[in-house]
Parts: sequence; C-alpha cells; structure tokens
Amino acid sequence: MPPDYYQHHDVYQAMMFYPDVQNRLLPHPDEFSFVRFHERGVDIIPKVGSKAQGIAKLAAALNVDSSNVAAFGDNDNDREMIQSAGIGVAMGNAKAEIKALADITTTDCDHDGIANGLKKIGWL
Repeated sequence: MPPDYYQHHDVYQAMMFYPDVQNRLLPHPDEFSFVRFHERGVDIIPKVGSKAQGIAKLAAALNVDSSNVAAFGDNDNDREMIQSAGIGVAMGNAKAEIKALADITTTDCDHDGIANGLKKIGWL
C-alpha cells in the first residue's frame, strides 16, 4: 500500500502494534482512541466513530430498535459495543471483564460461538 493511501481513500480501521510503555507517545489523543485488543495490539478509532456507533447508525438506517441488536465480542475493543447493544454477548474466550459486561456468554469461536449465542437468545 502506498504511504499516501490515506490521503486519497477513506480509512475505516487501523491498528498499531506496540507495548504499553509507548502509550504516552501516541499522536493525536484528541482525535483518536487507542483501544488495546492484545498485549501488543491496538485498534485506532476516530473519536467520532466506534463499533458501537457504527451499529447504532446501521440500526437506525434499518429502523431496528437497539433492543433488537445483538453484539458479540471478546476483548477490550468490544467493550462499548457489548454495553450499547440490546443484547451483549461475550464469546467463551472473552476476558472476565468483558463477560461481566455482557448479558450472556456463549462458547468460543472454535466451538460455534456465534451460532450457539444466537440459539441461546432464541434467534436461531
């Protein structure tokens, strides 16, 4: 990818890989949130956007009430999405803090977690 790609195309997701000790060196903290999904991995999210905001916009465009939205996640980068969905579902491999935020917990992705979660909430 050319280094000036972002100047000519919309960027919807970005990631960085660095240890916690470099957090204080992050650029533009007023414009971006840096949400850790791994001990060395971080999602870079514009302050004006997030998974939760994207789901809310899609639900509004489809005229779907937020109570009829289920969100599945397993890590810190899913925290806001799980909390804002009508039904927050933690994957079986999720961190304990994520499971505590969710309405239900399903199996992990290697054991049909999405399908089992949809069955658990009665959507399958």
